[in-house]
Amino acid sequence: MEYLVVDSELLMRWLMEWGAWAVLISLLINVVISVVGIIPSVALTIVNMLVFGVVPGFLLSWVGEVLGAAVSYLLYRKGTLTYKEKYRPNKTIKWLSQIQTLNPKRQFFSIIIARSAPLIPSSLVTLICVISKIGFSNFIVASAIGKIPSLLLEALIGYGYVNLLNYKF
Repeated sequence: MEYLVVDSELLMRWLMEWGAWAVLISLLINVVISVVGIIPSVALTIVNMLVFGVVPGFLLSWVGEVLGAAVSYLLYRKGTLTYKEKYRPNKTIKWLSQIQTLNPKRQFFSIIIARSAPLIPSSLVTLICVISKIGFSNFIVASAIGKIPSLLLEALIGYGYVNLLNYKF
C-alpha cells in the first residue's frame, strides 16, 4: 500500500498545478486507465477526493469511470471486429453463447453486478460485453449504475487509509 501513498501524493501535487484544467486532466487520466485496463484507478479516486473535495471528487471519478468505460467499449469493439475479420475464429465459447442468449434485462443486471464488484477488472467486464455483443446503451447505463458501489468502497477504503496515515498516534 506504500506505493499508493507515494503515487497519490505525486499525482495530487501534479493535478493541483493544472488549476482549472485539473478536472479535464483527471477525466483524461481516468479514460487512459480504463483503456489500458491493468492500472487500478484507486489512486486517482483518492486524489480526486483530496483535491476537489469528497463529493465533487467522487462524482468526478464516477464520470471519469463511465467515460472511460464508453471509450474502452468503442475501442475494444473496433479491435474485436478487426480481429474477427482477420482471424475468423470458428470456435464458439459456451459461456459467451450463454451471455448472448440472455434477454437484455438479464444482461443489464449482469453488468450492474459485475461492475459493482471492485475486484473484477473493469477492462474484463468491458471486453466480455463487447465480445458478447451487448448493446452500447445498455452497457453504459448498467456500467454507470454498477460503478457507484465499487467506487464508494474504493473511495472509503482509500480515503480512510490516507486519513489514517495523517493521524498522529
